[in-house]
Amino acid sequence: MKNQILSLSILTILTSSCSSILVDTTMAPPPIAAQKGDFHIDGGVGLIPQVSSSDPGGEAVALLGFGYMLSDFDHLYLSGAYGLDAADSSFRVTTSVRYLRKLNRSGSFEHFVGGQLQYGNTTDLVNKVGYNGTGLGLTYIIRTNTSSLIQPYGGLQAGYGLDPETLGDHNMVGTVTLGLQYRPWRNFEFKFEMNQNALYSFDTELAYNTGGLSLQARYIF
Repeated sequence: MKNQILSLSILTILTSSCSSILVDTTMAPPPIAAQKGDFHIDGGVGLIPQVSSSDPGGEAVALLGFGYMLSDFDHLYLSGAYGLDAADSSFRVTTSVRYLRKLNRSGSFEHFVGGQLQYGNTTDLVNKVGYNGTGLGLTYIIRTNTSSLIQPYGGLQAGYGLDPETLGDHNMVGTVTLGLQYRPWRNFEFKFEMNQNALYSFDTELAYNTGGLSLQARYIF
């Protein structure tokens, strides 16, 4: 009962915050066979997806993440993506907090639902101008549940909000993800993920599509 109350409380906080554009470099499901008390650190590289309607995205970024299993079913994850775009001399930071709840203990597939709150910043290093935005979204992830060391997964994410640059452009953002997790040892896991982002502006009626890739190593304590 306590775990259910905690799960509902965290999800309520995430879904009641002010929203803006939501993007994600990685959906980061919990480690394979994760248990209560497991703490993990993730590091890797990736291509960041589109951050706003005027941003083509696609530049390389460094990825860093920290995750903790609140219970056998509840996963809390803090992640960041950091990149320098040499083409326009801009520096990007995206930081997100994600909560996932596993819905089932057994079966051929594991189902996770949750939400994500994200902060993004793009700074023009030449003109010293920065743009900030926050994003809010809901997430669903399905992952195979077998005795194999490799588990594929897929995910859907949807977010809604305002363009952080204009604060007047209403957007809907969706993400589709496919990935693989490989856990050869108790303390190590590797993850490869690719996603496709679609952004639609209700004000300009324009659509934007872009994708992201990530490769990460995970150490589990």
